[in-house]
Amino acid sequence: MAASRESRKSGFTLIELLVVIAIIALLIGILLPALGEARRSARMTVCISNMGTMSKTLGTYASEYQDKVYGFTWKKGEKYRKGETSNFWNAATTDVQAAANQAVDILNRRGDRPDIKDIQGWIPHIYYTHLVAQDYLNARLPEKVVICPDDKPRAQWQLDPKPKGLGGGWPFSSIPRPVNNDSNDDDFRWPYSSSYLTVVASFDRTSNPTSRLSQDGGPHNTYFVPAAAVLGGVRVSDAEFPNNKVFQYDSARRHAKRPTYWAYDDVTMPLSFYDTHVASTKIGDCNPGWKPQKPKDANPSLITYNPVIAPPLNWEPEPLNKGGDTYIGRVAWTRGGIKGNDVNSTEVNTGQPKN
Repeated sequence: MAASRESRKSGFTLIELLVVIAIIALLIGILLPALGEARRSARMTVCISNMGTMSKTLGTYASEYQDKVYGFTWKKGEKYRKGETSNFWNAATTDVQAAANQAVDILNRRGDRPDIKDIQGWIPHIYYTHLVAQDYLNARLPEKVVICPDDKPRAQWQLDPKPKGLGGGWPFSSIPRPVNNDSNDDDFRWPYSSSYLTVVASFDRTSNPTSRLSQDGGPHNTYFVPAAAVLGGVRVSDAEFPNNKVFQYDSARRHAKRPTYWAYDDVTMPLSFYDTHVASTKIGDCNPGWKPQKPKDANPSLITYNPVIAPPLNWEPEPLNKGGDTYIGRVAWTRGGIKGNDVNSTEVNTGQPKN
């Protein structure tokens, strides 16, 4: 009679399973941050490419338009036709209102947005200068090239920019956005805005200092525009230090675990320059800048950042201090304007006292 032999199945013990699970968890903990950093790095590469595309447009546009920096061209006192109609815009009393009319006209025609009417008290030069350069970009509105891939609110706004009356779903109740609460619904323009701010020196060519745009000490999203300001017509060749003069900068440092406002001294972020190159630059290494209405003042302009936060998707990053922060204007207000420099050199002499 054959002897019986007890069969025994192989397998993991409880302790072995726990060890395997612990190893897997450890590997995940090591890999996830690396993957997150790789994604941020990839998006930053796209961001730099986007800024490069916009800055390279400077040369292309200038070659066809008398060396001009691309920007709004309508002027106060002139009447312009509304799109392809026989109607005309009312002659604006200021250059900034003429530019606002031109921006709305472009949105009406190129963005198929006849619902957006004339907007009062709007300075389109900061977030919307790219509208003039649509033929040199991808000729579509909204335009993806003009936003940072880490600018999640604008990416969401671009998905469906039209209101229900034009077949869209804007505004999404779940996506926070700036709201002006006026009869013109001019907050509808925000899906067409850019992440990248165009410096004031690119469009303000006012010779009389007291009539220049300014922001000193004011809110980060408010610019003071005297009626006598002369806007538009700046030439690319006016930049005497094109490799040191900033053309555009992002409104926030986005390629980090915690996005912050752009103007902190320890922030490093991409900046585009007048010679069309883009470089990641530490803001604290940039020159302090000036008060454009007081060119002989040694002190720089200051910017107060205290945004209205709209959770769950804040369209602007929270300030590090709950009560808001005050920053040196730096690249936003280059001393000497278009003729000044921002990095790798001392500030130009505008009559300020020497240290």
